[in-house]
Amino acid sequence: MSEKDIPEKINGLSSEVASTMLVNYVTDAFLLVEWPESQEYMEEEWFDEAVLHPDLPSAYFIPAKYLF
Repeated sequence: MSEKDIPEKINGLSSEVASTMLVNYVTDAFLLVEWPESQEYMEEEWFDEAVLHPDLPSAYFIPAKYLF
């Protein structure tokens, strides 16, 4: 599928299917959270799912499902 085919595919979806796809995408995504904001999440029981950024001290990729 090329980029020009994407709008056609999106426009053909029902709102229910599009909503489900968006929720699935967001819940599988990771978002970069830098210090000091990342510190707010470090005590959460799920924080072991976060991934330390290799080049930014105290910055973590945090699963989006915990941020929304």
